Formats: sequence, structure tokens, C-alpha cells
Amino acid sequence: MKRVHFTASGEVQGVGLRWSVQEMAQSLGLSGWIRNREDGMVEGEVQGTDPKIGEFMKNLKAGPGRARIETLIQEARPIQKLESGFDIRR
Repeated sequence: MKRVHFTASGEVQGVGLRWSVQEMAQSLGLSGWIRNREDGMVEGEVQGTDPKIGEFMKNLKAGPGRARIETLIQEARPIQKLESGFDIRR
């Protein structure tokens, strides 16, 4: 298990990215969250097995839906043992 914090820039707000990412994470059995930032970027955290997170990040970088990811920064974070589900935060 691992957990990754990610920050994405580009055309990431107002294009359905958060809902696409939530659906993708749920289909891969990953937990975490995603939210829009005031600076126009999107950030979130995802947790699961290394192969599933790798697939998630590959699909995220491709820009699900109408999103266009220009920059994707990833940082390791501590595992959240009691977390379940993938939430869209406000």
C-alpha cells in the first residue's frame, strides 16, 4: 500500500475532472479525495496498491474527460488506515 498527494495544472477546472477522477479511482478500488484550489489547480490524494496507483496516475496524466493536464506533481504521503471511498471535497 502507498499514498500519493498530487497537484495538477492546465485545463483542470470546469471540465468535469473531479467527477472523472472519482469514477476512475472507484473503478480501481482506490481511496482518497480531490478538490479544486483557488489558484486554478486541482489537488488530491490517492491510496492503494502500487500497480493501481500507477494506472491511476497514467490515466490522470492523459487528462480524463475534457481535462488537459499540463503539469502533474506527485509526493508520497503517510497511509491513512481508516480511510475508505474517494471523495470530492469543496
